[in-house]
Amino acid sequence: TTAIPMLYYADSKSSWETTMTTPAPTPQSASQDTISRTFSIEGDVRMLERMKKQADTRGFTIMCDEREPMGENTAPPPLAYFISAILF
Repeated sequence: TTAIPMLYYADSKSSWETTMTTPAPTPQSASQDTISRTFSIEGDVRMLERMKKQADTRGFTIMCDEREPMGENTAPPPLAYFISAILF
């Protein structure tokens, strides 16, 4: 289950939470190795000027921005974070 509000207003503050769950084993499961897990992250996201955004989560602040002319190129774009997460 994923719940991420998509509110894009300048200087607004949005909260998001992501939860991923692996199904619990059922009597019909062929393997007893199947387990259930829940992973949850909470954070606050702010829209700053132009395309700049700030996310605060788990004690860390993450900034993103786009290149000119849309943004000011002051931080990596969102896609760079996404690609980095896959490579980690």
